[in-house]
Amino acid sequence: MGAKDLKKDVHDELKGLQNVAEKARVSDAPVYSFMSKNPVVINEGTKIHSAIQALANHKVGAAPVVNKQNKMVGMVSEHDLLIQTATRDVTSPITYTKDAHFVTPETPLKDVLL
Repeated sequence: MGAKDLKKDVHDELKGLQNVAEKARVSDAPVYSFMSKNPVVINEGTKIHSAIQALANHKVGAAPVVNKQNKMVGMVSEHDLLIQTATRDVTSPITYTKDAHFVTPETPLKDVLL
């Protein structure tokens, strides 16, 4: 399966989720209805092994990355960290997705799924 096929599969899956949400009448609900009030965050510069431990301790697969001013600067996932453990020293600082798509808490769920 090529990248193009995978992208289409992901798009189709998200479209299906959007349809389910619309039928359940939750598609217009704001995303804050589904958000954690106090999510775990990973500080920029955190070591790979510490980030893995934080995600495991909180039983989450991803977390926002924040800078010293506590401003969200990206996201890091289990997948990101798995790749990093295979290619780098686990005492190195994490790398993370900086071009993540951000939405406001008031954004309708249907707008987030696609």
